[in-house]
Amino acid sequence: ELPDQVPMGHIPRTLSVYLRGELTRTCEPGALVTICGIFLPLPYSPMRQMQVGLITETYLEATHVINHKKRYSAMDASEEMEHEIQRLQDSPNLYSMLAQSIAPEIYGHEDIKKALLLLMIGGVTKRMDEGMKIRGDINVLLMGDPGVAKSQLLKHIATISPRGIYTTGKGSSGVGLTAAVVRDQMTKEMTLEGGALVLADMGICCIDEFDKMEEGDRTAIHEVRKLTASQNINLPNALLSRFDLLFLILDIAQYDKDEALARHVTHVHRYGFNPDMAFEPVRADVLRYFVAIAKQYVPSIPESLCSYVVEAYVMLRAGQDATNDAQTAMTARQLLSILRLSQALARLRFSNTVMTEDVDEAIRLVYVSKSSLHEEDQSGSSRHKIYRVILDYTRDRNETSVSYSDIEPLVLRKGYTQVQLKQCIEQYEALQVLQWSENKTTLHFVM
Repeated sequence: ELPDQVPMGHIPRTLSVYLRGELTRTCEPGALVTICGIFLPLPYSPMRQMQVGLITETYLEATHVINHKKRYSAMDASEEMEHEIQRLQDSPNLYSMLAQSIAPEIYGHEDIKKALLLLMIGGVTKRMDEGMKIRGDINVLLMGDPGVAKSQLLKHIATISPRGIYTTGKGSSGVGLTAAVVRDQMTKEMTLEGGALVLADMGICCIDEFDKMEEGDRTAIHEVRKLTASQNINLPNALLSRFDLLFLILDIAQYDKDEALARHVTHVHRYGFNPDMAFEPVRADVLRYFVAIAKQYVPSIPESLCSYVVEAYVMLRAGQDATNDAQTAMTARQLLSILRLSQALARLRFSNTVMTEDVDEAIRLVYVSKSSLHEEDQSGSSRHKIYRVILDYTRDRNETSVSYSDIEPLVLRKGYTQVQLKQCIEQYEALQVLQWSENKTTLHFVM
């Protein structure tokens, strides 16, 4: 019985179902099924019947099974779905559109929604000849103040994924998450019962209130794949480094953002749906089918891009300052994270080749997630840091001018946006430090 269908004050009920012949292995742990069958009493031996009296065990002899939670690979295609996917592929801003279609009633969190979209698509899992396995699944950690929609984002992801499970760390022990040994009531034999992580196999497991778990239970899932958690940052470094992206969402008072958020929330509360967007949000079933097709691609990184990725990782390592603690330090695992995110972005384009733009966006997401862990004045300091990036780039080349097309990808890779770059240029232009060329393609330093 599903948790949301259990009557108030009751515990979930169970029923034994027998599947024979062709019906065996038609469903698996974690599947949501509708079963048609014949309700029968379990026959006892005469001696056993004398012992139990008029009480008897019952079971359902299954005749038909309908699976509602299918794996991505088992999804049925339809002409309408194919048409929708083709329409999405023709859209110029596909990445942003799909990300904003995740929980559209929740305001903001654009980069987090992009990270969750890439989590659903995932990278490519590789197996070496010696048997070593390099995971392709992406792990995301959401932390922050109460009331910033962490749990709602997790629940939405669990509903989109065909094998998504949402659970809380507070009510789940290590046994409840992995597996439990239980005694079968009829045969009296010991059997294994799957926990949340088993039920979400080949899907997404969303664990809320992760920090409320016991320390011993937390270690039980160190090696678990596809894990999403929401918590405060009092976790061991060995566990933190296993997450590809860590986002710290703080509830900071800012008049413009607070006003836009309040208008959004009151609209949703009044009308029951999100305000009009620049596009029609993608339906959950279309998004699910899109992810299923994207997962069929196996993108690889061309040889020409390898040196680019290596250089970017070395710059990330060199950019660490002395204030970085062990929790946010850049490790070799972050290099694999960049590769996984790049592959997920290539899958998003239905491509088998990773491009430079994919690596740049992956690096930007890593930068954004790292910078969110450091509390600072994001408006003033970001403009100054962007200016330092432009200045250092120009000085390294012993020049007094720089092309806008050269610095734009460099700044975006550092985790900043085009809006922040333009605001920085406007500010330093007003201070008569920078000056545009006539055709607005080159920036000159006023000496």
